[in-house]
Amino acid sequence: MRTTPAHGRVDTPNGIELNVRSDPSTAYRVVGTVRDGSVQPLRCRTNGSPVHGNERWYKLPHHRGHVSAHYVHAFRTVPWCRILGN
Repeated sequence: MRTTPAHGRVDTPNGIELNVRSDPSTAYRVVGTVRDGSVQPLRCRTNGSPVHGNERWYKLPHHRGHVSAHYVHAFRTVPWCRILGN
């Protein structure tokens, strides 16, 4: 059964685009960007490298990448990502 994804609004300083990373860390490569003020679907949440003290990251279904939750305000609770192999 599929559920409707959660959504969140991107809120970056000075209206810059938010980098989408291949994995939940600023050390991973940029695979895309999302615009400030845009509403993005959020597949799930996970922990990664901290951004301004916030270790939470959101996985985006359409980019197959992650964005820091520090810059995204979710409209509702986002489910945790499932870890394969467990």
